Amino acid sequence: MARSAATTPRSFATGLAAEVEQGGRWVWQSRPAAITLAVCAVLVGLGLVVTGGLTGDVTLIVGAALVSSAALACIVLAFRRQSWQLAARSAETVIEYPGL
Repeated sequence: MARSAATTPRSFATGLAAEVEQGGRWVWQSRPAAITLAVCAVLVGLGLVVTGGLTGDVTLIVGAALVSSAALACIVLAFRRQSWQLAARSAETVIEYPGL
């Protein structure tokens, strides 16, 4: 089988390296939903911190900071994925037999 000039091993390796690099990038799975939830978590956290500051309740301030930080971390963990994970999830509908 003859190799064309466009499919040299170097160009194939360069294309494969670019594909691997693209697959390792982090992307938002559902950006509008993630932004909405993050804004709500920040607003609720700030509201509770202000309320705790006005009433002098230090435990409310600390609790609000911890809970809103945990909520933001959960949002990031739930909505950030690597590109390869999204591609694999979209391809699983056409894969008849998973595995090797």
